Amino acid sequence: MTEQLADTSNSKPVVSMVEAKLNNATSQSLNISEAQAKNTIAAAKLRTKIKKLEKQLSVRANDKKQMELEGLQAELDALQAVL
Repeated sequence: MTEQLADTSNSKPVVSMVEAKLNNATSQSLNISEAQAKNTIAAAKLRTKIKKLEKQLSVRANDKKQMELEGLQAELDALQAVL
């Protein structure tokens, strides 16, 4: 036990390590343009719609919804090409 207390050669307290990591995380600036943020949000909305349509189509086939799904997937692909 006394060896553990005496051995402080290269050990940092856990709290100071966590504080250092938090300071590094908060000091880093995010370089995200407004357009990129909007595209990311739009892509998330499209993925949500696609998932909902896929779930509906798994229960019952519907040509109109299948066409809508294909259109949304194409739109998402185009949007992801920009990102």
